[in-house]
Amino acid sequence: MNCEQIRDLLEAYALDALDPEERATVEAHLAGCDDCRALAEEYAELVAVLPGAVALASPLQPPAASKQRLLAAVGASSDNVANRENPVPASIMSMNRHPQPRRAIPWRRLRTLSAVAALILLILAMLWIAQLQVALAEERELREDLEQQTELIFEVVDSEHTSRVVLLPPDYDPVQDAEPAYGKVFVRSDLSYIVAMTGRMPEAPTGKAYHLWLFGEAGPELAGTMTVNEEGFGSLVYDTGRIGPSYATAQIILQEEGSRAPDGTPILVTRN
Repeated sequence: MNCEQIRDLLEAYALDALDPEERATVEAHLAGCDDCRALAEEYAELVAVLPGAVALASPLQPPAASKQRLLAAVGASSDNVANRENPVPASIMSMNRHPQPRRAIPWRRLRTLSAVAALILLILAMLWIAQLQVALAEERELREDLEQQTELIFEVVDSEHTSRVVLLPPDYDPVQDAEPAYGKVFVRSDLSYIVAMTGRMPEAPTGKAYHLWLFGEAGPELAGTMTVNEEGFGSLVYDTGRIGPSYATAQIILQEEGSRAPDGTPILVTRN
């Protein structure tokens, strides 16, 4: 084979993807051709660092055990390249006991880099598809959860066994405040859930959140965080773990995120 035919096989040779007969033909040619041997070395070096390039570019994280094996393999490849022990097949090294200065072959390097870039893009495309499938599965699960929560809200709110209290601002004046922020808390006597809703609520400042607190004989109980949308509407479902939950009063308090005590500014409180 001439040089052009051999160069068409070098990428597969570096990837160890040739059959024994083709590999022997390539190695026989490399034994007497400095240019093709230099190109084979470049291919081999690029293949050695390819796993590291893909690992850096991919947003997906492998399991811990697999990650450790991958890092060990990449580290071994890097050491081999640095020490020049095995950057190319041993047969090529044995041919190159008296190495010749490498010659500039920019078009070959460009073709090599293009081939490696295409391979990386292919792998990343496959990873992106896998990540998209995970995202779609999570979206379906979230939608199912929302549907179940919506059904639960209707079961609690729209029942003859349900009692309701209204929450209004602590300083509410019906004469001056025509459209105040408000809340409603629903309890169904034959279920363990409490449903709370709010309207006309301003967005919580950064770092703070609206927490619903229930006050009863056992002390304050955090029912959860009320997330408010752009229209000021929010809803919350809380499972108390006991059938027919009861409480004396309820408050929605503006607090630091993650607060575990009812300290802060009451925004809405029970109005008798």
